Amino acid sequence: MPALAGYLAVRMLGLAALWWALGRSWPELWHSLTARYDAGPLLRIAAEGYEGGDVVPSNLAFFPLYPMLVRLIGGAVGVPAAGLIVSWAAGAACAIALYAIGRRLGDARMGTILAVLWGALPHGVTESMAYTETTFTALAAWALFALIGRQWVLAGTLTFFAGLTRPTAMALIAVVGIAAIVELVRLRGRSWQAWVGGAISPLGWLGYIAWVATQTGGIDGWLAVQRGWGASFDGGLYTMRTFAGLLDGQTTLQLMMVSAVLAAAISLVAISAVERIRWELQLYGVLVLLMTVGTAGYYQSKARLLVPAFTLLVPVAMGLARARRGTCVIIITALALVSAWYGAYLLVRAPYSP
Repeated sequence: MPALAGYLAVRMLGLAALWWALGRSWPELWHSLTARYDAGPLLRIAAEGYEGGDVVPSNLAFFPLYPMLVRLIGGAVGVPAAGLIVSWAAGAACAIALYAIGRRLGDARMGTILAVLWGALPHGVTESMAYTETTFTALAAWALFALIGRQWVLAGTLTFFAGLTRPTAMALIAVVGIAAIVELVRLRGRSWQAWVGGAISPLGWLGYIAWVATQTGGIDGWLAVQRGWGASFDGGLYTMRTFAGLLDGQTTLQLMMVSAVLAAAISLVAISAVERIRWELQLYGVLVLLMTVGTAGYYQSKARLLVPAFTLLVPVAMGLARARRGTCVIIITALALVSAWYGAYLLVRAPYSP
């Protein structure tokens, strides 16, 4: 499949650039992919389980599905290798899902471009790390594909598992729930599939939030855990202040890139509306963006938190699919090279974690 081959080629280019930047050291490359930043806590959960609720900052902030999958196969290959196997397999599954969505919205060319664009994001290096980005995005993409095909039970089931993967699942849960309500109103409640899909979609997320509450001794336990990591929801005040502050003082390439990604995401929301992309895809992208912008704390991670907002790339893929083949190849190649170079910069030179 060209979409999967193209996605894998982009990510292999990124890994080659990182390996080169690390002095062509395989041990350093392995360490960067499996032990740096969020990869460390996630794989420790897989190996050792969760800490108590009184630890600050607590690893209860990380949702359980990815560590569970890693632990499931970790006994056979080792936890670090299992982390990469899960992430890379999920990345491939996501590329196939994006191809399917693009083909349904346009044609096979658009689907291929959408998959490759997602792999060539500035923070695409996190798709190759032992992170949850690929696992969650694969579940979200297949859930949205099922949703636009009105496969309600499948969409709800995939959303259930997405809710066990990342807090961003709240955006997906809202889209599935609203779509189910619209369907039930249209059919005057005569669709047991929509009832079931809508009902099961939030249970994974709610179940983990409830479990964290029992571990921390408070109904707002997960929010308390987030505050321990310096994160809270302020409606975007922190993001706007930080964005504006970058114009007044010294900044870094990393902060400039995050700001550029945020500005591009906001622009793509408007373009999606003008192009009349399916409302389910638009709403998902908007909600992921609002959650990202509205959360206070650690500005440097905001571009990475938008990696699951693949629906914002749909109008870009649509435009490139209309372009001449040569023009499309040149643009995507340039994006892939920038992604590879910037991914290496993030893990070798950047002052903050992505």
